[in-house]
Amino acid sequence: METKKSKLGLGIFIGVLIGLIIGLSGFIIYDKVIENDKDKQEIKNDNIQKKDDEVDDKIDNTPSDNKNNNDGTELTDFDITKFDNTKPAINGSDGTAYNLKNQDTSNLGLSIRLNNDKKSATITINWSKYFEVYGISITTGETREYNVTNFNKNIKDVYINGFGQWSGYETAFYIMEDGTVEYTPIKYALGNNGSSSTTVLKSYGQIPGVSGVVKMVIAEDYCVNTSSCVGGSYNILGIKSDGSFYDISKILNESYSNYYQNF
Repeated sequence: METKKSKLGLGIFIGVLIGLIIGLSGFIIYDKVIENDKDKQEIKNDNIQKKDDEVDDKIDNTPSDNKNNNDGTELTDFDITKFDNTKPAINGSDGTAYNLKNQDTSNLGLSIRLNNDKKSATITINWSKYFEVYGISITTGETREYNVTNFNKNIKDVYINGFGQWSGYETAFYIMEDGTVEYTPIKYALGNNGSSSTTVLKSYGQIPGVSGVVKMVIAEDYCVNTSSCVGGSYNILGIKSDGSFYDISKILNESYSNYYQNF
């Protein structure tokens, strides 16, 4: 009888032991599976984070709108008091330097303003003063506004002035937010109906080869070496953030002389 009880007890013990072994094995296998899944998830998360970091780096290194110009220079304003008048223009020649001038365009009967939409400008002409330049008879004292609207990008600033040594070279300039410059040759654009209320002025497009401009001024040229240039004429300069500059009037005189010399 005791032998049967001993065998039964031994059987129960062996059964419990086997159950513990099976349970422990299952737990180990389950734990390994969970651990592998956890490792895979962590690797996956690490890869996702790396990709996110790469995207963030690309975004951080992408130029913003106020840096987005043709030569990569940040379009910050230039301190005009630091203008170096001894160095030549980017498109100039050695021996020619520039003295900045403060010329009041109201004496010409011209003014310009940038409108709030940043996509248009208004040119105002006081014909009682400008008619002498324009060379036609008009109603004395008549002032008219001309809206310029044919722009496809935002304007940063506007400027208007004449250049050269004769009248008729008055030009409106539009400094775009990307540093390029557009222009309107006033007398040519007015044609024969300048004082008409139906006259519409427009931008004549971008001046080629000019980029990164933040400010426009007028300057008188002179000769560092008297044998290398004539000097004494007024020039429109387009200044960049680093203080380098273009002689804009030289470009217009050379490339678009028909707008200024064939009236």
